[in-house]
Amino acid sequence: MTAAADKEIDLEYYERLVGKIEKTAYIRFNLSERLEAEEKASMAFSSVLTIFLVCASIGLYADSSFADTVEGHAVSLISIVASISLLVVNLLDYSKGRSVLARDMQVHAQRLLRISGNMRAEIQSVKPEEEVLRASLTAFHDCIEGFGQNHSAWDNKLFEAIEAKRNEKISIWVPGWFSHKFLWVSRLAIGWWFHTVIFVVCAIGFYLLACRAASFLIG
Repeated sequence: MTAAADKEIDLEYYERLVGKIEKTAYIRFNLSERLEAEEKASMAFSSVLTIFLVCASIGLYADSSFADTVEGHAVSLISIVASISLLVVNLLDYSKGRSVLARDMQVHAQRLLRISGNMRAEIQSVKPEEEVLRASLTAFHDCIEGFGQNHSAWDNKLFEAIEAKRNEKISIWVPGWFSHKFLWVSRLAIGWWFHTVIFVVCAIGFYLLACRAASFLIG
């Protein structure tokens, strides 16, 4: 086998590696966006719980007879559930550190793109040097090992669905669109079931308070 053939095999290997690095980078960009969205959703959820607790306190204080009714007992019970849920959500958000992890994911993805860009530029040069490519490969492994955080299989599936959407062929784009939506819905249903249940409970509490306020104002 000639040296030229050996060189061609090496270039094909590094080209595949560049694709792998870029895929990892874009997956982590998507993960960073998802974490930021989850952080905002969690803040909105905490705000809803806080507003409900304030409204419940005002309602029970303004109408002393309300506390002795069945609806009043229900609102008091929901307030206890909301208070505990608010504490749990805040503790979980603090332990997860989504905002910090999202920023780290974005920085890490940018670093991976720089490495892949250097490798691609070297591959496309007139005389690629394998030492430079190996140095970039080492930088890639050091970057992955040093970060200590990886994406999940769900993030990989989401990336594949997004890539299918970008394809110009309608036969691939349509299934990709539905796959993308299904992945998000299933993720929210699994990861946010607790928030959904508490939100529904608080909605019932808001309804009871609104009915009591309406009857109080009319009467």
